[in-house]
Amino acid sequence: MRASQQFSVSLPAEMAEAVEEKVKSGAYASVSDMVRDGVRALLDRDIEVEEWLRDEVVPGHAEYLADPSK
Repeated sequence: MRASQQFSVSLPAEMAEAVEEKVKSGAYASVSDMVRDGVRALLDRDIEVEEWLRDEVVPGHAEYLADPSK
């Protein structure tokens, strides 16, 4: 497996401008760096949502089903 894989993406003009501004400001060294950071943030958020569902929502729903009067 390759260490990285190249993609080509199309963004709406507004998003493309935001990406370019982030790179120009020095917040990111390149568009690739920004996209990698964004994907990492999305994956982290997905993990957090899954944990919240598993640890809080499912047990709370099970508790409700066990005694809806609570």
